Amino acid sequence: MLDNRLNYRAHIEYVSQKASRMQAALARMLPNIGGPKAGRRLLLARVVASILLYAAPVWSSTLSGNMSLRRKMSVPYRICALRVVSGYRTVSDNAALVLAAMIPVDILALEMTHVYEARAGMRTNASLETIHASERRASIEKWQARWDTATNGRWTHRIIPDNESWIGRRSGEMNYHLTPFLTGHGGYRKYLHRFKHEDTPECPECSNESEDPEHVIYHCTRYRSSAEYFPRPEELMAFMTESDENWQRVSNTLIAIQSDLRRCERERRVEESA
Repeated sequence: MLDNRLNYRAHIEYVSQKASRMQAALARMLPNIGGPKAGRRLLLARVVASILLYAAPVWSSTLSGNMSLRRKMSVPYRICALRVVSGYRTVSDNAALVLAAMIPVDILALEMTHVYEARAGMRTNASLETIHASERRASIEKWQARWDTATNGRWTHRIIPDNESWIGRRSGEMNYHLTPFLTGHGGYRKYLHRFKHEDTPECPECSNESEDPEHVIYHCTRYRSSAEYFPRPEELMAFMTESDENWQRVSNTLIAIQSDLRRCERERRVEESA
């Protein structure tokens, strides 16, 4: 879409709205609990990405330095990422995109532009495969720099410091029980207290300790024996992605622990209402 200033703002606003409508339609097929597995969710999310990135080499320069337009495009893209990983809406953009293995949409737009220019002979005579591989590596490096300097999602960054290793893994799919642990956004009292669903963020068993993912898995007396095989957070990604068996073992442990946390939460609600 062209406007009278040829700055493509109208086009970006139009595709953002169109992508939002498509995302809303897909959301009905992707409940957080149940529904398709993460791999199929990611495939459906690419429908939204294709809408957003249509003709990107023409208009991608408009995004440069324009945070308002970047935010417009990132909204439906972010929600798709949350649906891929079955995450809460409070999860940050950065963490959601990393967990979903979805390169930020503005970086993808720039990548498409560079590929187009290279294919047109403006930069190199390399093969198409080489061009794509080179530009994808450059995109991942930009994404990594953004992830390293972000101010949010720092617990997730401790576990997943290297985007390339995470998105290139051969084992494991995200699910509703993994995401709360990897983000800290879920049935932990520290998180619930933040949104005034609990009177205190403290663990009911360990005095003066906030109940967050790190405490529950690595320090809490209730679950220490269940998760004693967990390596420290900085080594957990390598452990999980080493094999399907490791991934499933971690996932099963988290399912059991977080189901118990939910049970405790429900019991507190009953006591409060009595």
